[in-house]
Order: sequence, then structure tokens, then C-alpha cells
Amino acid sequence: MTILRKVIAAGTALLVTTCLACVSAADERAQTKQLNLAAAAPIAGKSVPVALDPAKLPDGKSADAQAQSFAPMALNSLTNPPAQIATAPVFDIRGTPVGAVQKVELDANGKPSQVQIALLGSNRVVALTPDSLSYDITNNVVTAALDKEQMAALPALTPPAPRG
Repeated sequence: MTILRKVIAAGTALLVTTCLACVSAADERAQTKQLNLAAAAPIAGKSVPVALDPAKLPDGKSADAQAQSFAPMALNSLTNPPAQIATAPVFDIRGTPVGAVQKVELDANGKPSQVQIALLGSNRVVALTPDSLSYDITNNVVTAALDKEQMAALPALTPPAPRG
């Protein structure tokens, strides 16, 4: 009998504990749902693009218009970058302005192969590969995966010889 009482007591304690966890989890789910609804309120009723796939674009919208709502993307994933990138400021990984895009060289497929950046406060131009850069098309901003000191330590491109 004593063993049976201990088993019943343990089972009851387990049920009470489990039930309390259920109430807590339900409260947490309700609170999470409210927070998600509040966060989604500014975009309620608006379509949010998932991919820049022409087949999935809403009718009447161009890929350029659709791309405006995307987050920064790796520059090496972009084919035929917009012309405005040639005037983009460049920030380091910490958000410090370090220069401006001077030139974007493209490969045969239209993907960036090299980006030349004029560094602020100097007459130096350095080159980075597109895999170390991201591009925010909405704000026309390029961000490097290097900090200011690392970029300053890069070798400068040799200026072209004067013609004459």
C-alpha cells in the first residue's frame, strides 16, 4: 500500500507540474502572438516579396521596383548591378564611412568581379572582390567586410600612366 501511495503522489505531482507548464506555455504563446501582430501592423495588407524571381513578381511591377524592398545583399550575388552603385558611399564593417565606389568591373556574365574604392582622406584607390562587399540597393550603400584599418592597409592600385 505504501508503494501505491508513493506512486499516486508522484503521479499527482507530475500532473500538477505539467499542467502549470501548459498554462505558462499558453500565456507565452498568447503574448508572442500579440507581439507579432503589433510588429506586423505597419505592413498589414501589403505584399512582402520573398524572392527576386520574375515569375513571382506582382503584375505591373518591375524587378527594380521590387528590389527596393530587399535587405542588403552580397555584391557577388548581383547580376548587372544598377548604375547608381558607381556613386555609392562605402562603409566598413563597423559602420564607419571609409570611401566611395570608384569603379565596378563586371565579368562576362554581368557579375561584379572587382570593385575599386577611393578611400576618404587620401588619394588612394583600393580594389576589393565582391565577395567581401554587400550592397543596399534601397539606400545605395556598399558595406565592406573589413574595418577601416584593414582597408587602409590594402595595397593601392597603380594609377594609369599619363598619355602623351
